[in-house]
Amino acid sequence: MPGARPVEISCTVTADSMLVTGTATMPAAVKDAGVNSYVDTKIASRLDNIKIDTAGRTSGASIGFPSTIRCYVTVELPDGMTAAHLPPECSINNNWLTGCMTCSTTPDQRSINLTMTIAVTNPDIPFDMLKEYDADLSRFIKACGSNIVLKKL
Repeated sequence: MPGARPVEISCTVTADSMLVTGTATMPAAVKDAGVNSYVDTKIASRLDNIKIDTAGRTSGASIGFPSTIRCYVTVELPDGMTAAHLPPECSINNNWLTGCMTCSTTPDQRSINLTMTIAVTNPDIPFDMLKEYDADLSRFIKACGSNIVLKKL
């Protein structure tokens, strides 16, 4: 993710898949404005890679391979702060993609957990469905890009 400081990165390769896991600190993710802080998790920053440019296209498209992206983000709330706004839950489900994004506070209200999963279930998109595919993916990316808002107590 842009601006992240990754640690504990590991990669597991099997005959039919690759799993990359890791932990990262994102110091530039928080912007303060008055009593509020805005947290940009950049959870959707890599989903643009599966968008398809439809300008001038005369045939269908192929994503290249089925894949799944899972991202888990934990925001630890500093003392004196509380969650003022969480991104709304969002899902996508069409002939090519399935996905879900959820965001919630922990029972003790000290952390926020954000989870995003999206899977390419069919990599071949017919020409007449490209606009639908792109519209669904764009809506999902926009929802996943919503900031978490924190406020001072």
